Amino acid sequence: MKSKYNKGILAMMFLVVLLLAGCQSQAEEVTQALKPQLTVVETMSVINDDVQAFYSSFGEISPQNQVDLFLSGTGEVDSILVKAGDVVSMDTPLIKLSTDQVKTTYNAQESQLRTIRDNFKIQLNALRDNFLKQSELLENGFATQSSVDTLKTQMETLEMQYDDARNNYNNQVQNLKKAVDDRLLTSTIEGEIAGIYVKKGQKISNQKAISIVNRDILYVKTMVTSSTLQELSIGTRAIITFSNDQRDVIEGVVTNMELIPDPVNKLYKVEVELKNKTDSVFIGDYVEVKFITDEYKATLAPNTAIIYEGSKTFVFLLEANSAVKVPVELGLTKGEYVEIKSDKELLDKQIIVKGQSYIKDGEVVELKN
Repeated sequence: MKSKYNKGILAMMFLVVLLLAGCQSQAEEVTQALKPQLTVVETMSVINDDVQAFYSSFGEISPQNQVDLFLSGTGEVDSILVKAGDVVSMDTPLIKLSTDQVKTTYNAQESQLRTIRDNFKIQLNALRDNFLKQSELLENGFATQSSVDTLKTQMETLEMQYDDARNNYNNQVQNLKKAVDDRLLTSTIEGEIAGIYVKKGQKISNQKAISIVNRDILYVKTMVTSSTLQELSIGTRAIITFSNDQRDVIEGVVTNMELIPDPVNKLYKVEVELKNKTDSVFIGDYVEVKFITDEYKATLAPNTAIIYEGSKTFVFLLEANSAVKVPVELGLTKGEYVEIKSDKELLDKQIIVKGQSYIKDGEVVELKN
């Protein structure tokens, strides 16, 4: 009997314990539900790095020197002595024209001019001999003074005609020889064959035949406004990036500025010399030019940290467990960062970069692990 009584008491006590445990669990759940949820934020440290003030423009890669060579006169291309990409020096033979027709013309005209000159020479020699004989006869009284004077006048006239014929022969023959020599086109600069515009056997008439470029030094030629020009000088640094690959960066320096604007667009021409050109740079490439006008160390914060309220800008700092709203003045940008000009003591702070749009000044927040 006593044993049954004890078992009953134990059962009741166990039931009471279960009821009390259940009530406590429910109370904790209610307490947890009533507790306010904290906004989860992420932070980053600000950095100290170089920033650059610059003016941007666009331009085209140009060579140090470029010439287009023309074949003068008319004729047929006999042979092409170079190919595109060949490196040539001054006076290197490039293209040879057929000389058959030119030589035939030279021989015919030279013979005609020589005949005219020589005929005048023969007539002049004969007149001189006659003049000398008549002068001797005059001294011996067998000729008149008027006949001698007439011969002298004729001789002087013929001498002038002979001189003209001789000079004409020399000049014309020199031009004819030049025409023969011009059948060989040679390079006028050192450089690389950039283009060949004629073919072997082609009939030509005063047309462009070859382009040569000197790539030893490359430039960017660009146009800027008058306000930008005032910020530049010879020696101003520049950063050149390619429109098809912003990662490919080349440094340059301003080497020439024109102070007279273009009559059409009213912009000013500026030339930038590339300092570290590579084989991937091609003449005619379209590039962006950033003229560096100032450079200094600055405190930089991520762009995502900035809160904009009208014309004012703020950031949230994490101090202890609270978000502190701080007004800031922005400066230059650098990639995904922006300069903070108004507060130089942010380097030791953690700045909130995610979640700041949902919090207010002084609010307790939860830092994401």
